[in-house]
Formats: sequence, structure tokens, C-alpha cells
Amino acid sequence: MGEIEHMYAESLTSLHMDYSYRTPDASVETSITALRTWFAQLEKAMLEALNGLSDADLVKIVDRGSLQLPVEFQYMVYREALLIFFAKVSVYLKALEKPLPEQWRYWIS
Repeated sequence: MGEIEHMYAESLTSLHMDYSYRTPDASVETSITALRTWFAQLEKAMLEALNGLSDADLVKIVDRGSLQLPVEFQYMVYREALLIFFAKVSVYLKALEKPLPEQWRYWIS
């Protein structure tokens, strides 16, 4: 999901969706500390991209290869990707008999 977040944050400013991005830091696969640090950086980059958009920017077109979307819709697609990701994680947590984080209950329900 981090790679997806990076791709979407970049696309909001570059107006091009680059599907080839892979994190160069392999430690995010084995270290919770590295993963948390990476996600903090990703969230900062996404907020900077969103805060840098003007109303006029929302109608600019993002080239997604075979699909062209206005920036506003590109962000909506990203939100849908988040919902799909959290739904999948919710199923895994339920299978592991782990409780959902309280924040998710408010956000998803």
C-alpha cells in the first residue's frame, strides 16, 4: 500500500501515474520501525501534494496510461484503493482473531 500511496501522491503533482515505483528500502518488509518511518514520510508527501493543489489544479488531467482522469477523480480513486486495502486487512485481522483498531471502526463504518 505504501508503494501505491507514493504513486498517487506523485501523480497529483506530476500529472502522470508511474506504476513502476518500488520502495528502495527493503527493511520496510522486516522492520516495524522502518515501516512506520516510511509511512510517516508517505503521509507527509501526500499531504504536501494535496495542500499544494489549487482549485484550478483539480481539473488538470492525470495520464494513467490507458485512462485519463482529472486530479480530483485521481484522488477519489486513491481513496477507493485505501478502502479496498483496509477491507482486505480487516478480513485478515478477523481470521487471526485480532480486534480492529478503534480508528478503523469510525472511519469504515
